[in-house]
Amino acid sequence: FGELLTTTALASLLAAAGASVASADDFDGTVRVGVQIAITGDLSALGEPASRGIKYAADVINKKGGLDVGGKHYKIELVMRDDGSSPETARAIMQQLITQDKVDVVVAGVGSNIVAGVTPIAERYGVPTITTFAYSPKVIPANVKYSFVDVMSTADEFLGPIDFLKNNGAQKIELVATNDDLGEGFAQQMPAYLKSAGL
Repeated sequence: FGELLTTTALASLLAAAGASVASADDFDGTVRVGVQIAITGDLSALGEPASRGIKYAADVINKKGGLDVGGKHYKIELVMRDDGSSPETARAIMQQLITQDKVDVVVAGVGSNIVAGVTPIAERYGVPTITTFAYSPKVIPANVKYSFVDVMSTADEFLGPIDFLKNNGAQKIELVATNDDLGEGFAQQMPAYLKSAGL
């Protein structure tokens, strides 16, 4: 799931930068794509496979001739950094990717609190950024121009389990959520969703 999601995310980001896949063999330049993601830490179950998906997407595009931007062909160069599932580390990495590594675009990490911390940095520097995913609508600042945040509905993830419970006689479900942005999004979305499912 993570690999598919981030492959799509990378393609979307490059499209947002005005690029499309080409079939030429030669490169006219390089597009540096910064990747700030949780390869280790609490969110690594999401970030580690996501990082492999991003590497795969870049490799496939490069093998097909890179990006065609205005008739010129550019190779994707990934600059990947592990944020260790830490919001503080993620902010430092975003700053480094933009100011020191001089990336052209960024694929930002997983988790609402991490996304909320790095999005303002991307906006301040005007660097196009797409996040792999977050769950809380609060992560999207007002009037963003450069950041593309994929806020997933927690309810959507429960389509299968809810159908299973309903089809097997469940009539009432108790909700338990973590005390964070993920839990808040879950608590806000699920009651109405369960009601519409007749539970």
